[in-house]
Amino acid sequence: MGQTPQFAEYPRGSHGTASKLDALQAAFSGAYWILASTIGLFILRIALLAGSSLIGNEGVALLAFFAGIGLFFAMFIVNFFIAFIFAKKIAYAKDKDIGYAVMLAIGSALLSPCFFGIGGAVVLQQTSINEFKKYGIKVGFFGVDKAALASKRQELVDAGNV
Repeated sequence: MGQTPQFAEYPRGSHGTASKLDALQAAFSGAYWILASTIGLFILRIALLAGSSLIGNEGVALLAFFAGIGLFFAMFIVNFFIAFIFAKKIAYAKDKDIGYAVMLAIGSALLSPCFFGIGGAVVLQQTSINEFKKYGIKVGFFGVDKAALASKRQELVDAGNV
């Protein structure tokens, strides 16, 4: 009862490398491009439909309606490719294969119409945040603390984990 437990002494390495941390930071920040593309395509759709209603021709209005539906589906495709760029960076940081990046990009693209793209960006950002926590970096309401991120990156570089 009086003995203290003995533990083996072995070096405990830190999580990840500086390049993986940089990839996570790029993916976290890049997710906002999904918002930009969603809002841009939404405005284009609204302008197309409003412009066609001003002309007053039924044929033009019908054509604009179908073009608007096409732009809605184009939003999924554009957002998939935007998300895929940043999902590859997350997959690299998590040591996952390309299938993981495709899954993240599909989930992000499917949720991109929600709240003008916020739903799609959250998929990528939450995945990045979960990985930031493994590095010991706290993430607050306004995002990642840049000073803590730079400090952790320098710590990884100093330890030789580039």
